[in-house]
Amino acid sequence: MDWMELIGVEGIVTMLIRSFFPKWYETLCIWLKSPRVVSHEVVMWYNEWKSRFPVAISSLFIIQEQFRRALIAMKHAQLGVIPTHETQPSSYSLLGSYSGSYSITVPRLQAPPPPQLSFKDLVELRAREAGILYVPQVNKFRAGKPVYWFGKVSIYIDRNVIFGFNVETQQWSPIGLDHLLSIC
Repeated sequence: MDWMELIGVEGIVTMLIRSFFPKWYETLCIWLKSPRVVSHEVVMWYNEWKSRFPVAISSLFIIQEQFRRALIAMKHAQLGVIPTHETQPSSYSLLGSYSGSYSITVPRLQAPPPPQLSFKDLVELRAREAGILYVPQVNKFRAGKPVYWFGKVSIYIDRNVIFGFNVETQQWSPIGLDHLLSIC
């Protein structure tokens, strides 16, 4: 199951901003302060981490800001300014004016992404794209949530988790959207 399906983009971004990026940036600053730092290795490390994020996350402005902050620390280190992990830079003016040895290009800022779909809307969209019937079952509810036909499978959605009815076991159980699409 894909984490974005389970938690949603907003949940993942919140977790990254609160937990991951502060530690990631602190690690970068400690490395940049090292007397034997190898710039090429830092660039490779940065690019490796940046490439791990799916476009749905890396295209968000708040995530781009975190990577931009790291670039500024790297450029400051090249100029001999010791980066600190306690404060965020107030200006990003160095990005355009520095012509040092780093070969990282900063992507242009894009327009804000369109409003996020609700999980229920995403399920409906994916069903429509696959040509699968997705309609509510008349007067049928499970845990207070409406039950839908997703192809021939009965499902309901509770807190962004899809529950499917297994005919063999006669039980409701969580099911991933991709798996649901593959069995329909």
